[in-house]
Amino acid sequence: MISRVWRRRMAALSATAVTLTGTAVTGGTGNPAAAARPGGLPDLAVLASSHDHSGVKTVTVHCPDPGQSVYGAGARIIGGAGGVVLTAMAPDQTLSSVTVSAAARTGHDSAWSVSAYAVCDVSSDPPQRTVATAVDGTTATATCPDRTQVTGTGFRVDADVDLSYVDEVAPDRDLRRVRVHAGGNTPTRVVAYAICKRPTAVDGSLGARLTATTATDDAWPKTAIVDGSGTDQRVYGVGASVRGQGAYCSSPRSSPTRC
Repeated sequence: MISRVWRRRMAALSATAVTLTGTAVTGGTGNPAAAARPGGLPDLAVLASSHDHSGVKTVTVHCPDPGQSVYGAGARIIGGAGGVVLTAMAPDQTLSSVTVSAAARTGHDSAWSVSAYAVCDVSSDPPQRTVATAVDGTTATATCPDRTQVTGTGFRVDADVDLSYVDEVAPDRDLRRVRVHAGGNTPTRVVAYAICKRPTAVDGSLGARLTATTATDDAWPKTAIVDGSGTDQRVYGVGASVRGQGAYCSSPRSSPTRC
């Protein structure tokens, strides 16, 4: 999982990855190879917008198989150079797609694009989406139902991108909640999305939360990579948290084999 942050000020970036074993997703005997497809690998679907000077862009990526569900969402800005802000990374209600939106700040004059990521898989017990909304506030927290845990995150912020930005979209340590925070001026609305699933592995486990944090300095931009390649699990969900005035995350994204 890779996260990138822009802003020439003292800041630190923390990246988070949610990893799951194959049988925690599909059900089975506790052997990751027992997942629904050979090797137990989830599918990573990616779709990019046009690369041009448009001020606002939205792209929606769908799971490749109609029998799959979205377990994790991701987003990436290309060519933003700190002048483009993510405004949404939202899994839909049916968990069949992820929509990502971004907007250029005043004065940004170079071509850019935005990409949407969806980590998709199948299960005998599919995940569900929970939503929490804060109106005229800076923080929203979505909580998973009892006996379920977070597999993926999402957000939406309605605000003036010249004055507001998202600086946190992250699951908590217990994988029970997703917290979304907006920095700068108070936005009109902040929405947090949690993709939640009941464990189906025989030992009752679902997954793990891995993190990586950069140094606190004025290096710009910052990139944090959470590497789960040494585990027997696969990356599904991502998150990021930025600490530093005016700093925000532009690329919370994942792949099935690296985070």
